[in-house]
Amino acid sequence: MNELRAVVGTTSAEELTDLAYDLQDEGYFDLSPPKRHPGISMLGEIRMTLKGWRYWESLHQGSTTAAGGFIAMQFGDLRLDAFISANVNGRVAKELGVSIHRVDSPEVTRAGVIDNIMREAITDAAFVLVELSHGNKGAYWEAGYAEGLGKPVIYLCEQAVWDDPTRRPHFDVNHCVTVMWSETNPDAFVEQLIATINNSLRGRK
Repeated sequence: MNELRAVVGTTSAEELTDLAYDLQDEGYFDLSPPKRHPGISMLGEIRMTLKGWRYWESLHQGSTTAAGGFIAMQFGDLRLDAFISANVNGRVAKELGVSIHRVDSPEVTRAGVIDNIMREAITDAAFVLVELSHGNKGAYWEAGYAEGLGKPVIYLCEQAVWDDPTRRPHFDVNHCVTVMWSETNPDAFVEQLIATINNSLRGRK
């Protein structure tokens, strides 16, 4: 029981026993023996219920609290910023009726460690977009973090970059869904991205 106390963070066997029975009362555990014994701190067999497993799975996949998305991308490219702002944060978000934020968006930015803020933004997002035209290592990391949480991850790349063997994104994402964009044909990009997001969220809402 001491090892379990250390994992859970309780200070005594009594606290651990009380917590276990509280979880049973909430429907997350089945305990044997099923009743409390005054003055006795003991636990028999512990079985997680279906409700408990569903809650564990929701924690494992990230506690989505927003209907909108998060976009990971290179900072400081004015041309890319303008295209994404107009067509992703603008047209796509408006059509879907959601917000799509970057880590430097006013809705996300606040005091604190930027890495933790970014992780929270990804965890809360319903879907994650990852722009790979610059091969930004941070964007790849954020994609992996989102993939690990079970989030729908949709990759974006400029068509000219994708077509250039010397600049094409890492081969590990070649088999992933990637929506191409071009400044000369933003309408096709917007239409495809909206369809891809809707398809990715089907059954999750």
